[in-house]
Amino acid sequence: MKTAEKLTRLGLTKKAAIHLMKPVNIYEAKAQLSHLVDLAASGEDVVVARHGKPVARLTRLEPGRRTVRYGVLKGKIEVGADFDAPLPPEVLAGFTGR
Repeated sequence: MKTAEKLTRLGLTKKAAIHLMKPVNIYEAKAQLSHLVDLAASGEDVVVARHGKPVARLTRLEPGRRTVRYGVLKGKIEVGADFDAPLPPEVLAGFTGR
């Protein structure tokens, strides 16, 4: 497999590959996984190789974008006045198994 094909398989371009750290042998990666994960979390891509050939890449996950919109259900939900009233005996029996 040519170098360009390897880089494409890893989702990289030649230009991006220049900025990557030296590939880490898979056995070293097992021993240093915590350290390598810290490197990836800080933004540095870590390439794991088997017999000198890149097989995997550790990279930082982008945080999910979740915007909270407060009040979107305002006026659409109504809570009854007896919401916190005691349950009727027949309903209560369904929970207690009597």
